[in-house]
Amino acid sequence: MIDRPSLATWLEPNERHWLEKELNDERAKAEGSGRLTLGKALMDPRVVALSVIWFLTVTAGYGTVFFLPQIVKGLGLSNFMSGVASAIPYLVGMAALLIWGWSSDRTGDRRWHYIAGSVIAGIGFAAAAVAGSSYWSLAAMSLALVGIYGARPTFWPLPSMFLSGTAAAAGIALINSIGNLGGYVGPIIVGWIKDSTNSFETALYFLAACTLASGALVFFARRACGPRVAPLSGLVETR
Repeated sequence: MIDRPSLATWLEPNERHWLEKELNDERAKAEGSGRLTLGKALMDPRVVALSVIWFLTVTAGYGTVFFLPQIVKGLGLSNFMSGVASAIPYLVGMAALLIWGWSSDRTGDRRWHYIAGSVIAGIGFAAAAVAGSSYWSLAAMSLALVGIYGARPTFWPLPSMFLSGTAAAAGIALINSIGNLGGYVGPIIVGWIKDSTNSFETALYFLAACTLASGALVFFARRACGPRVAPLSGLVETR
């Protein structure tokens, strides 16, 4: 592995020059409002906001992963058919991930694609709670995973819009570390609600609230992070 394109001997000199120029231009654009140091990046309100957003969506995602088979089992299917049926929402979600990412790259929009995915996921979870133990709940969970997996490819480009260098490494690591705590919190809360109510209905409303809250945070990011409009381009502007 090499540190930079200029050291890539398998590239032609003109290719190395072009790639270095592109990377420098992207870095200059990200640092247009001033380069963040390591310490400033970890305390930047945009990084904190993105950490909370990722925490909420991971909470919803893992809350689904651990308990979707039990939800499907409530339809009265055998163990084998429950496993097969549980795969359907993920197949639909995988297709949504590819389509959402393609659409986001084609339009250059990140923010509204993420918000749309969060809203769709919230509607899906709420609809699954209303549907109860019926096949409509399986369709609703498929819709929820369309939103969750569709939003993911539009999230991770956001930090690189205002972070670069060491600040980018630290900021993205912090976002991922805090966010992945949702993988612990989500299943615990969903399981506790299920044990307390003997139903997944309230738990599904909780998952809906998590996804809707993450979308709302992206929508209100400019206001939540203060008056520094230009530095918030990574959350507010789409290009």
